[in-house]
Order: sequence, then C-alpha cells, then structure tokens
Amino acid sequence: MSENEYRVEQIERISKYEAMLDEAQKLLAAATYDERLAHLVNELESYYTGPLWKQDFADDEAGFLPHDLKRGVLSEDGIYDLITGFDELKKTVILETDRLILRPWEESDAEELFRYAKDPMVGPIAGWPEHTSIEDSWQVIHDVLKAPETYAIVLKESGLPIGSIGLHHHDLAVKDDEAELGFWLGAPYWGRGIVPEASREILRHAFEDLNLSRVWCGYYEGNEKSRRVQEKLGFKYQWTTEEAPVPRMGETRRGYVNLLTKEEWLKTAQTTND
Repeated sequence: MSENEYRVEQIERISKYEAMLDEAQKLLAAATYDERLAHLVNELESYYTGPLWKQDFADDEAGFLPHDLKRGVLSEDGIYDLITGFDELKKTVILETDRLILRPWEESDAEELFRYAKDPMVGPIAGWPEHTSIEDSWQVIHDVLKAPETYAIVLKESGLPIGSIGLHHHDLAVKDDEAELGFWLGAPYWGRGIVPEASREILRHAFEDLNLSRVWCGYYEGNEKSRRVQEKLGFKYQWTTEEAPVPRMGETRRGYVNLLTKEEWLKTAQTTND
C-alpha cells in the first residue's frame, strides 16, 4: 500500500469513528440507554484500546493529518469520557419482577458469585468452567459480567445475587437489532421458576425498550433445564450443530439453536395477558 493509499484509508477510518462518537455522545446526553448506544461504545472502546488508535494519534501529533479533519475521536478525553458516562448510565438500568431485581453486576458481588459458580453442576453444562476462588469470580465480573445488558439475578427477599442473565452479541446475533439470551442460576434455586421469571422481563426489555426484532438462544446436549426454559418462553427450534465449539471448555459438543421473534413474543405476551 502506498503512502497516499494509507492516508486515504486512515482518514476514512478516523471519520467513521468520529461520526460514531458524535452519535454516541448525543444518545448519552439524552440519557438514552439502548442497544445502539451499547454497540457504539463497544466499537469505540475497541478502537481506543487497540493499535490503530495509537497509530492515528501518533500521526496526528506528528502533523501528518489534514488540519481540517474532525479529530475529536483522537482526544484521549473524548472516548474516555464517553465510556465513563456510559458506565454510569448502565448503573441506572434496573429491571424488576415480583420476586427479582435484575441489576448490573458489581465487583463486590464476587463472594456471592463464587458461592454458586464454584459448583461443577452449574458452569460446565452451560459451557464455562467452575470458578476456583473468590479472586477468580472477581476477575469474571470484571472481564465478562460487566458487559452491556448483563444482569445479576437478585432475590428481593435477600438482596443477594443468585445467578446471571443477559443479552449478548455473539455468533448467533450478528445484526444490531438481534441479541442472544444467556442465563444460569445457582443450583439451590433450581425448580422455582426463577429463570423463566427473569427471562420474561429480559425479553420484554429486549423487544420493548431496546426495540430488538429477534432474540436467539441455544443450549448444549444434556442441558435439559435450559431446553425446557426456552420452550416455556416460546423459542422455536432452528437447527442443530453437531460439533459446536465450546471455547472456554476446550471441546466441542452438539448444540441446539432456538429463536424468538418480536412478532411471536407479542403473540405470547398477549396470550399471557388475556
């Protein structure tokens, strides 16, 4: 690639992220927490913490970029302030059901998380290894559970987390108006209808608040509890993957994929309310 070609590509990249920053700042200023804002913040944070931003910043400092180029995205304060503001906004998103509070995970939840995540009956069947220490659980909260739209399932009667539920963008959900539902619950609370209760509120949030059009969900062979929950919620079978990768377990398993559309959810919700 020639120097001119590189500069054209670089300017296009910076302009793209500049437009994303502008849109995200407007959404944040309106205190609008939605899937679009979460997506923009994730994209900008990946750029800011990666090598391309460092190179673009260095080239700007060296005077290689046009003077009339909008470059707010190359300000360390610009993206950092956006991420910080978004983190504060996330803390205000709390969902509620008759028995449950669904709230963002906090690092102070590590001890309660370890209480249930150390159980070999909980994590491995869902595709992740049991936790080995409170420090391990703290790291998982920091690295995984603080992702957008990930909630601790908290019992109102105790005020303590007993599981996790969330909407994520993984292999199944590739479009902005889609998400993948994931959940797990501490073994002492199995069989009490807690996951269906939490899931119904998350799905309402997905389709009404976030205006998603489709929510995916899957399970590995042998996870009958997850299969039954998905059936109760109205998810429809789509396909089977014979050797689905399970990266955190270092293996493959047979996996089953289900889907719930907004249209089907509305029918189910209407039936429930009738």
